[in-house]
Amino acid sequence: MSDLNQILEELEYIKKHMPNGELKRIEQSVNHLKKDMSDMKKILLDPNEGVIVNTNKNTEWREKRQKKIEVYDKKVIELDKLIEWKNSVTKAIWIGFTAIVGIISKMMIDVFK
Repeated sequence: MSDLNQILEELEYIKKHMPNGELKRIEQSVNHLKKDMSDMKKILLDPNEGVIVNTNKNTEWREKRQKKIEVYDKKVIELDKLIEWKNSVTKAIWIGFTAIVGIISKMMIDVFK
């Protein structure tokens, strides 16, 4: 209890010996610090958009992505194979089309001779 009494005595001494303007400035500074701390606390701990919530969401997304990376890799390989197959079929169709045009041209030339 003596510590508390000593603190109270020191506060009384400060009140008596410090100019009133100084106390007002200190009070304003303390109030400003309280407001800043409150704002920081809200930014950090806001349950909807706080820094901690966003960090947890990011971590959760990365963990889900890591679990699905094998599935994604398989899908990319399948897509590459599908594109290769499509290109091969397209080439085959063009070759067939060219052959058909050539055959028709040959037949037309033979008809008109």
